Amino acid sequence: MPARLRTLLQVRGPLDGVLMGFAAGCGFLFAETGGQYVHQALQRSVTASQGNLSGAFGDALMLLLPRVMNGWVGHMAWAGITGYFIGLAVIRPRSAGKLVAIGWVAASALHGLWDSSPPGGEAALVLIGGAGGLLAIACLVKARQVEASQFGRSMGTFGSIVVPPGFTP
Repeated sequence: MPARLRTLLQVRGPLDGVLMGFAAGCGFLFAETGGQYVHQALQRSVTASQGNLSGAFGDALMLLLPRVMNGWVGHMAWAGITGYFIGLAVIRPRSAGKLVAIGWVAASALHGLWDSSPPGGEAALVLIGGAGGLLAIACLVKARQVEASQFGRSMGTFGSIVVPPGFTP
């Protein structure tokens, strides 16, 4: 792998882990939704409407939009949480096993609760989604603090948190 690409894809700390986790969760969300759920809805709708493609695409779109909109408290949040702990493990190698395990258990517990049929129905799912979203946001904010202290920067906004200062394509 070229050094420039390796440097760009390397997890240097928690902020890189969170951002890469968000991106991976987003990619999975689109692949799962488009490849499985929308495809199945499209097939069912085409069969039920006897070949009416425009109605079938409308039905599929009505499934796609809500699944993608709530994805930030689902797969994106869980992957971001896991990425945060992977990034912490990179900067604290002595505790790497414990940190990765904590991130994996936290994300797995939230995902398991989301996929279960919790007592309380929709209200419980809102609470579980809210907990996942808030934990992901907390990981992002803490990752920015760690990044600022690690590289001696202020917490003020000085540009993009994705592209490092001085990066030229």
